[in-house]
This record gives sequence, structure tokens and C-alpha cells, in this order.
Amino acid sequence: MNRKNISIVLFTMLVIGSYLFINVGNFKEHNRSSSLSLKQINTLKEINYEFLSTAFFVRESIIRGDYSVNEKVKSLHSSIDKKLFFLKSTMVDQEKTLDTISNLFQKRKKIQFDLLAKPGKGLQKELLKQTDSNTTAFYKVTNSLLSRWEKLEHKKALAINFYSSLFLAVLAFISAIIFINKSVLLFRTQKQLKQTRVNEKQYLEFVENLADAVVATDINRYITFASSKFSKMFGYTTQELIGKNIIELGSSDSIQEMKAHKHELKTSQVPIVSEVLFISKNGKMVWVELKSTKIDPDRRERGFLHTVKDITEARSIKEELKASEKERKKTLNLLLDIFQNLESTIVYVKDLKGTYLLASPSAKKFFGMDPVGKNNYDFFSQLKSTHFEKLDNEVISSRKILKFEYINEENIQPAHFMMVRFPLFDSTGEIYGVGVIANDITEEVQRREELIAAKETAEYSERMQEQFLANMSHEIRTPLNGISGMNRLLLETHLTEQQRDFANSIKTSAINLLDIINGLLDLSKIKAGKMTFETIDFDVLELLDHLNRGFQLNLKQGIQLELNIDLSLPKVLLGDPLQLRQILVNLIGNAIKFTSEGKIVVTITAEKNANGILLKGSVADSGIGISEEKITEIFKPFVQAEAEITRQYGGTGLGLSITKQLLELQGGTIDVSSELDKGSTFSFTLPLGLGDETKVVIKTKEEAISSSSFKGRKFLLVEDQEVNQKLIFNLIKKAGGQIVIAQNGKEAVHILETNNKFDLILMDLHMPEMGGVTATSYIRKTLKLKIPIMAMTASAMKGEREYCLFNGMDEYLSKPFEFTVFYKKINELLGDKLEFTTTDSEITPALYDLGQLAELDDMDYLMEIITTYIETVPVILSQIQEAVYLKNWDDVRSHAHKAKSPVGLFQATALYELLNEIECNAKEKTALNTCSKQAERAIELNNSIVAELKLLKVDC
Repeated sequence: MNRKNISIVLFTMLVIGSYLFINVGNFKEHNRSSSLSLKQINTLKEINYEFLSTAFFVRESIIRGDYSVNEKVKSLHSSIDKKLFFLKSTMVDQEKTLDTISNLFQKRKKIQFDLLAKPGKGLQKELLKQTDSNTTAFYKVTNSLLSRWEKLEHKKALAINFYSSLFLAVLAFISAIIFINKSVLLFRTQKQLKQTRVNEKQYLEFVENLADAVVATDINRYITFASSKFSKMFGYTTQELIGKNIIELGSSDSIQEMKAHKHELKTSQVPIVSEVLFISKNGKMVWVELKSTKIDPDRRERGFLHTVKDITEARSIKEELKASEKERKKTLNLLLDIFQNLESTIVYVKDLKGTYLLASPSAKKFFGMDPVGKNNYDFFSQLKSTHFEKLDNEVISSRKILKFEYINEENIQPAHFMMVRFPLFDSTGEIYGVGVIANDITEEVQRREELIAAKETAEYSERMQEQFLANMSHEIRTPLNGISGMNRLLLETHLTEQQRDFANSIKTSAINLLDIINGLLDLSKIKAGKMTFETIDFDVLELLDHLNRGFQLNLKQGIQLELNIDLSLPKVLLGDPLQLRQILVNLIGNAIKFTSEGKIVVTITAEKNANGILLKGSVADSGIGISEEKITEIFKPFVQAEAEITRQYGGTGLGLSITKQLLELQGGTIDVSSELDKGSTFSFTLPLGLGDETKVVIKTKEEAISSSSFKGRKFLLVEDQEVNQKLIFNLIKKAGGQIVIAQNGKEAVHILETNNKFDLILMDLHMPEMGGVTATSYIRKTLKLKIPIMAMTASAMKGEREYCLFNGMDEYLSKPFEFTVFYKKINELLGDKLEFTTTDSEITPALYDLGQLAELDDMDYLMEIITTYIETVPVILSQIQEAVYLKNWDDVRSHAHKAKSPVGLFQATALYELLNEIECNAKEKTALNTCSKQAERAIELNNSIVAELKLLKVDC
């Protein structure tokens, strides 16, 4: 500091000191008064500032849309109240003015609280006007008071300095006052700046914590402030947004909407809300709710404050709801259109109380009026209404569809309806009603009743047909049984060659007649759906071998039967062996019938699958063939390819029809390929299971009846047919048994009442006066006898065996029967008391068996056959051995097949099986190295057979 300044300071201090010394008393009083006045002035200024701050915070709350009372406003109100109290207590002379200020403030408080109470737009506008007038009045009074105080202070200063003539003292005093004021103002400014920064920070934090984004723009819509949420919403930085016109963010489709928004905002005193489409920085479309208001309603130039809410998802939901509603209306209109076109279908909807909500025109016609708004009791009786109400409640409680037939008997002609009741669910899954669809099915019911009647008539006709067939079967089988049996006994006697030829013709005719009857019965069973199939384990190789042997014996001259079996075919299968045999017998027999010369080839293969195997078979012949146009006819019952065929070859035309149906019923197929005059090939498939070899019973013993087998046994025969009486009498007598004959069941009961010492009763079923079932029931229930009873009947209808066993019989035998079956069943009923001669085939296996040839009872023919065998078979076996040596496998196969025919006729089982192996190996070109040894073994076996046959020939 230079001397000049020091001198000025010292001079000023001297002047002030002199002034203070002269006016020390006045100065003290003035200083005390000035200190109090300054505090009062500052207090009043603070009141002005806080009064202004409350206005700011209230307007801020309104802009935000948050009408809860701001804690800052409450705090400011409390501060102003305290400061007014201070002024009143220190300025008693200004009591009236201070009361005015206090009243204006209290009124201001009420207005602000009313604004924060979220009034309507009209009231809000009025309150804002009151605020403005209140503010003006308040500042007018306070500024007036401050002005008076300043003038008063000035007068006091002039009064005190009046005594001082020193200008410098006044100047010093003024300088001091200015310095103090500047210091105070500087301090206050810094404090206020600091507080402003704090307030600004709090305000920014408040804005950032708002749920919606906030952006401020100037009057031209250029962005001056943007919250972080706004920046994040559109992918811009804050720096990129500042100075950017908010309209630039909108899509081209939203420009007009935003212009309208801006125009309305200029003239409106309340916030303006619009929905506009904005585009983010990355091009994403964002629908927003733009809520705008003026920052200062009285000073539009201060700009606008906007809150921005992302409503993309909400708008999408709204659009979906709108589309859903549109679709619902479309569906409803479609439903109404459908309703209008429903004639025989009745549709209506009821609420949970049973009131009709919707009904089709056909429903209105049904009820006789529009049912909407009504309930069941308006149309039906109490009983029916209660019934329908129970049905509705059942649908509601079970939440399931209920379907039933309803008969409307109120019309002259009862009407039948198929009614479907179903629950109706709203979008939350709750039931709101019951829907009903009723179709008029009167005509359908009538047709159904007609069909039932027709079915009953057809079933009755079928039963009559079945009964007719059963009766005819019985009537035909009974005399046929006598014919066959007596003819069999006749063949066992000594006959001339002509007589034996006649008897054999009778035997053949009887067999053919029995085949026809069985065919008719099988066809009847199939048509009635009563054909059943067994599922048992059986040896398919043995079955095929037996079939081959049987047919080889009966082949016509000039025909060769060849059986080719796939080596991969399992030995034991699971299925019905009898039906398989029937199928093969029909096909092979059919081929033999229509082939006069040439070859018949039977091929059996197997294809494995998940369920077992698919058996594939074919029977190819070189017979007369079938024309192409007749192929589709041959599987029909009673149909043959040509009428001439029936006259020339005979037959009923049932074999192929039955075969086809037997295969199809078991899941198989059959097909035929043929060429006229060149032959036919019938191919079939049959699904079968894989069997268990351990379950196949291996027969090792053969029973032979002797004259002493039934010795000591007494039989009661109950039979009304004389022929059958003679047959069974002779069979029993032949086995050494005694027999008593009763003409019917009544006579049999009479005999048993006086003499019940019988070992077995042979009971016919159909007899005059008393049938077999009635007689059996009497024997079991009245006479209490346990004598075994075997039913014997010519009827072969399904279920008859079970019927007999159910009514007390022990066994069942269908006529006509094989003698061996007859004796076997008697043996099973009487147990091991019978004396049968047995031969054990496993212990002493025979090289051959002349049993079948001996049954012909023609010694000359037998000797001729033996001679032919001795002369031909060794030659064929030598040819086999030579072909094996030359490795000519076709000749090996051919010669082996040729040898099988005579070997099979003599039932030389071991040699036959060996020849079959040689044939298969040669055909399949497998195990060829064993063929040489097999041929040597075959020659050895045949040498043994020839040696025995030569001895037999010598003995005879």
C-alpha cells in the first residue's frame, strides 16, 4: 500500500475518530438501531425469496403431474411463518403492515394447497390467476415496507450527520456502509449460488428418478435439456440432443400431429398430451406419450417442459385388442349369418342363471317366440324346466360337454333331437354361460329304427339259415355215417375185385360228399362271423411232410408233386395248424384236380418280422389255366371259371372262396396269376408267430386196437338210426366189448333205472321222444349217475360241443368219424383200464410201414407195388450217387424228388427225410459236401428195406 493510500486511510480514520468522539452517544444509539433495522430488512428480503421459491416448487409439482404436497414447500412455509413472527415482535410500529403481509401469505398457502389438491382445469386456471394477483400484492406491500425502511434509515443518517460538518466523515461513513453492504451481498450471493447448485443437483436427481423421460425445449422446440432416460430411449448422447429440434425425432407420419400439438400448447394453460411416433437413432420405431406444458405460463419465451413415456408395448396391446375386437365382431357377424341360415339346427346360449342370451332363428321357431331375455319356465313345464336346469348345472359343475338325445313329444309327431350342451369360457377361463346345439335327427332315428329292424330280420334269417344248415347237416351226416361205417366194415371182409372196386367207389363218393358238407358249413361260419382260430405251437415241417405224403399216394399218373421248403423256415410256429392245413389242402387239391399231366410245385418260404414271421406260399401247376377275364370270379362262392369245367371236373366252387376268407380272417392275402392252357400259380401270405419247440407234443407211440381191448366193458348205445346202430355195434364187438342199444333217450333212461352197470354211454343228440341233452340231464340230476357220456351227433355247428359239455356230457364226437378217433376218445374217457397194444417208435423205429397199403386188402396189388419198388428205387438212388459224383446238382435234385414218391408210399420215414435233405441241399446249393455221404446212407437204408421186402414177398 503506497503512502497516498495510507494518508487517505489515516485521514479517514482521523475524521471518523473525531466524528465518533463528538457524536459518540448518538453513534451508539444509531449503531444499535441500524443493526436491528438491517436484520429486519434482511429478514423481509429472505421472506420475499422464500415466498418466490414456494411458487417455483408448486409449479414444478404441477408440471410433473405429482400433486402430493412437496416437503420443501412445507419447510418454506414454516420458515416464513417464523420470520414474520420475528418481524412482528421487533417492529410493533409496523404491526398493520406486517398483518397485511401475513394475511397475504396465509392466503398464498391456501391457494398452493388447493393447487396441490389436483383441481379441475377450470379451477386450476382460476387458482393460478389468484396466485399471480396474490404475488403482486405481496411484493407490493413488502417492497413498500422496504422502501419506507430505507427512507427512514436515510433520514436517521441525515439527522445524525446533521451535526457533523465534515464531509469526509459522511463520505467515510457512506464508504463503510457500501463496503459492508457489498461484503454482505457478496457473502449472500456466494451462499445463494451454493444453495442454487445444491437445489439444481437435487432437481436433476429428482428428474432422473421420475418414471418418465423429461426434456425441455425453447420456444422454437430446440432441446435445451434432456434426462438420461430420454437419451437412452432414443439412443442419443445428451450432447447430441442439445440443440436438436424435437420435431426431428418424430416420424414423417407424426409431423402433422406434432405441429397440432405445438399449436395447441401455445394457447393452452394446461398440459397437452399427444401420442406420436418417434424414431430412435438406430431406426427403431418408438410410440410415446408426449405431455407438454409451459415452463412459465406468463412467459412463453422461457420454453416448454415435456415428459415422454414409452407406450410402444401398451399401444401394441391396444392394437391387438382392437384387432381382436374387430375379429370378434367379424366372428359374431359370421355367427349371426350362420344362425340366419340354420334350418334344422337349433343354437342358443344361456347365462349361468338360465336366461337366454342368444338364439338362432330356428331356435325362435322351436320356442314359438324369441327366447332372448327369458328362461326355461317361460316355455316348458315345471318338470321339464327343472330337468333342463339340472343338465345345465351338470355342464357348469363338470366343465365338460354333455351329449344326449331329446324327444320333443309336444308335437303331433314326436321330434328327435341330438342335443349338445357345452360350457362357455371367458378369457380368464371362467364359465360365463352354457351353449346348446340341437340337431333334428327325427329322420335319422327313423332310418336307424328301420336299420335295426332290418338287422333283426337279417339276423333272424341268418339264424334260420344256420339252423337249416345244422338240421341238413344232421340229416345228411346221419345216413352218411352209416354208409361210411358199413362200407368200411365191408372193405374189411373178403371181397371180389369188382366188389372191392364198388366199395372203394362208395368210400370216395362218401368222402367227397363229406367235403361238400364241410365246405358249406365252413362258408356258413365265415359268413356269420363265427369262424374261430386257434393259437397253438405246431411243427410246420411235420405238417408239410404229412401233407406231401398224403398227396403223393393219391397222385394221378403223369403228375409230379414237388415240395420246396425254405431252409430258414422255423420248425415250430404259433398259429392254427388245422386252418393252415385246410388252406394248403384246398390249393394243392385244386391244382391236382385241374392238372392232367405235368408238375405241381409247392413252395414255402418265411420272412421274419417284429411279430414272428410272414409265411409265404405258392402252388404252381401246369394245368388248364384261367382266362384273364375270369380270374376275378374264381374266389366267389359256387363259381368256377367255366360251366364246362363243372361238368368235366366236378366240384362246388367253394374251395378257393373258403381259402381266401380263411387267409384274410387271419390277416393274410392270396393272389393268382394264370395263363389259359399253361397253368396257374396261387400265392398266399399268412402272419404267424414263432413257436416254442418244448411245447410241441412229440408222439412216440401208436395205439392199435385188438380184439381184447374192450373185453369186460359194457356200453349203452342211445341211437335211433339203424345203420349207425350196426356200425357202432360192430366197432365195439370188434374190440371185445358188450353193447346194449336204446332207440331214444326215454328208453335209455328206463334201462338205466333198472340196470346202471355200464362203463360208458354213447349218446346221440337228436332223437324222437327224448333227445340226448334231456336224457343226459335226467341221468345226472335225477338218477345221480356219474357214468361217462360221449355225445355223438351228425351236427357240426359251432358251439355244440360246448353246449354238450355244459349240460353234463364228458366228450363229443362228430359224425362221420375215423375209427381211430372213436377208439381214442373212448380210451381217454375210460382211462388206462383198456388193454391196447403199443409199439414204441423211438425205441424200435421201423424202416417202412405197409399199413396204408394193407388197408386196401388187395394182396395182388400190394405184391405188384412191392415188386415195382424193388426194381425202381435202387436204380434211382444209384443215379443220385452218380450225379453227386459229377456235381450235376439239378439231376441230384430231380432224382431225389422222383425217389420220394415211392418211398413215401411205403412210409419209409428215415429214408424219405434223407432224400428230402438231399433235394433241398441240391436245390439251394448248400452243404453240398455232405450229399455224397447222404447218398451212401440212403443206399444202405434202401438195401435194408429191399431185403425185408424180398423176404415178405417170399413169405406171401
